[in-house]
Amino acid sequence: MNALWDSKVKFDELSLKLAGKTDKEIRETLTRRYKFAIRRLAQTNSEDVFSLAMTAFAREIDPHTNYLSPRNTEQFNTEMSLSLEGIGAVLQMDDDYTVINSMVAGGPAAKSKAISVGDKIVGVGQTGKPMVDVIGWRLDDVVALIKGPKGSKVRLEILPAGKGTKTRTVTLTRERIRLEDRAVKMSVKTVGKEKVGVLDIPGFYVGLTDDVKVQLQKLEKQNVSSVIIDLRSNGGGALTEAVSLSGLFIPSGPIVQVRDNNGKVREDSDTDGQVFYKGPLVVLVDRFSASASEIFAAAMQDYGRALVVGEPTFGKGTVQQYRSLNRIYDQMLRPEWPALGSVQYTIQKFYRVNGGSTQP
Repeated sequence: MNALWDSKVKFDELSLKLAGKTDKEIRETLTRRYKFAIRRLAQTNSEDVFSLAMTAFAREIDPHTNYLSPRNTEQFNTEMSLSLEGIGAVLQMDDDYTVINSMVAGGPAAKSKAISVGDKIVGVGQTGKPMVDVIGWRLDDVVALIKGPKGSKVRLEILPAGKGTKTRTVTLTRERIRLEDRAVKMSVKTVGKEKVGVLDIPGFYVGLTDDVKVQLQKLEKQNVSSVIIDLRSNGGGALTEAVSLSGLFIPSGPIVQVRDNNGKVREDSDTDGQVFYKGPLVVLVDRFSASASEIFAAAMQDYGRALVVGEPTFGKGTVQQYRSLNRIYDQMLRPEWPALGSVQYTIQKFYRVNGGSTQP
């Protein structure tokens, strides 16, 4: 163990030295880094340990099978729906403080005009309950305390950034927040005398196809000559969205073939007979483009509909099913029982239109 620790310290020291840091800066940086790591380790709870053990067990069964703790389950649902109920603020840790990093436009925090970027949250209180001091808390624990049902109120004790040490209390009403920063983004680039539309898709969330339709309509009004769909670093998402998105660019036909554990093959197809965009199309991919990204890119390539440009993709050719471990009647009859989390497990393999697999 001591030898491993010595090797890590030497590696960290050499990395900083190669980055041009002085010996004094290296000592200060590593001291600060290791103190934070020790503090973070000391905050490990039983849910963290259980989640780690269950994930290791699940990965031994299948590399794409996962256990999600209750908190990670909530995060997964947020990523798929691009919405949550809270105050509309992005938080980060700064030593022992929870700091406002940014705010969602139109969210409760931004609309209050009483909170600014850089302010520190030192206390959180629920309706009818005393304020809880959150200095030194884990970030995810603070976030869990601030989030809550739409329409409910939360009190925040705020230490303003750079304005002395006097705190103030701000009361906010939680709302449903749409995470626009994680939705598809549209931009227009000028190349020579031509306009090129770019759609950056970070993930295949539920509702992606409808959002892409809206952006394509905007690009059409700007008279773009071609469209680039950027799937770089897109790890996938909903299989249904990969199929429906592909359908925007071809008249009709199979998009992907799916085979279950009984050997039964099903074709997921586009059947509407309509093409939403008929112009030139390029799909950008890299080694982090996976799953649904690979299904879409493969379909566009197999139909000769788009030029696929970039690196070899991740190579994932399986379909996972998501299932909550909470039983409905338990939640109804025993609401005080703790949530159990969820599992994602492999149920199918998928294949391209030409019969090939995206997984080596």
